[in-house]
Amino acid sequence: MSRNVSAPMDAAADPAPKPAFDHERLEVYQLALALDGELHIALPRRGMRALRDQLERASLSVVANIAEGAGRVGVKDKRRFYAIARGSATEVAALLDVLRARGGRFAAVGRCASPASPGCAGGGPLAAAHARARGQLLRVVRMLSRLCLGPKGIDTGGLV
Repeated sequence: MSRNVSAPMDAAADPAPKPAFDHERLEVYQLALALDGELHIALPRRGMRALRDQLERASLSVVANIAEGAGRVGVKDKRRFYAIARGSATEVAALLDVLRARGGRFAAVGRCASPASPGCAGGGPLAAAHARARGQLLRVVRMLSRLCLGPKGIDTGGLV
């Protein structure tokens, strides 16, 4: 039975469509996409505009480069894009550190005037959100490191 491609898709009939592209089948892509969405929601909307912009660009770069790598045919080409995504993921981790060091806050989880504020420095809401994001990023970096490995292996900076 064939589907009429010009007919609108019925969301109720197909609530969870099957992945259509190679990158959608990758767990690392799904994790990076979820993290990008969480960061977009949680980042402060006021202040630190340049830092927020760079963080959003780096996070988007992780997702886009995973997708582009998965869409490539050549193995070397795939690995190059996965390596770029890995670099962008470590950039996101560093930018989160800068955000925390500058006293930024994650809007969705709590407010901190500075890292020394009560409830922020020693494990409050900011520290918890920061730790959660870093944990997800570390997982993304490890997965991308494995995707970058060639037959002889490459230096992964000890992350694999």
